Amino acid sequence: MTNIGFPRAAAVLAAAGLVCGTLAAPASAVLPADVGAVGPTSDPQDPGYWSDQRLAAQLTFVGVDMADLSRARRAAERGVGGITLFGTAPATLARELAAVRSAAAHGVAPFVASDEEGGAVQRLGAAIHPLPSAETMGGWSTGHIRRAARRYGARMRSLGVTMNLGPDADLAVPGHYIASLGRGFSDDPWHVAAAATAWMAGLRAASVTAVVKHWPRPRPRTQHPHRRRRCTAAGDARAS
Repeated sequence: MTNIGFPRAAAVLAAAGLVCGTLAAPASAVLPADVGAVGPTSDPQDPGYWSDQRLAAQLTFVGVDMADLSRARRAAERGVGGITLFGTAPATLARELAAVRSAAAHGVAPFVASDEEGGAVQRLGAAIHPLPSAETMGGWSTGHIRRAARRYGARMRSLGVTMNLGPDADLAVPGHYIASLGRGFSDDPWHVAAAATAWMAGLRAASVTAVVKHWPRPRPRTQHPHRRRRCTAAGDARAS
């Protein structure tokens, strides 16, 4: 499948949460079936010839349950830029995701993303292997983290999953939400930066795109990072 630069990069920004609002729309809300239409003399592989609708579709991620990946195929047929997997991975996941790629409009396959932080947040553990939590991995050397990410990323890629919605670069502030679930590498920002960079490097070596998250602000133990819809100003980000 062809890898397109600009719209794919924009889709990464959407997945990373650098836009306000819900990240994954339901597959039933995907754009109309003719969204991928191009003119008779245009090159379907060149974004410079794409319609505004088709470019907009590349910025859309849809969420699908792995129990019914026919919805992912329909999304791919309509030119959607990304598909986020939820639920439990079936034994047939690799075959079904190959069918999703084959269905992609004009041969431009969508990103296929999954939350693979390790520990409490891991959707492909049964299909690959369980990952330790970020809290545990925070005690490893950066080389160990990078090798673990590369091995895991290679298995993701073999299944057809091309994007990891991780690592989690939130600080593990004691008494706050991320720390309460073991999802942070450390409460030291320099340590977090080194560990997250190593995790991303390992995924990149396996040709899997990493998406750093979440909003850059510690949250109380009861506040989930996806529940509060707001944009964080650059000044707030620096202050936190």
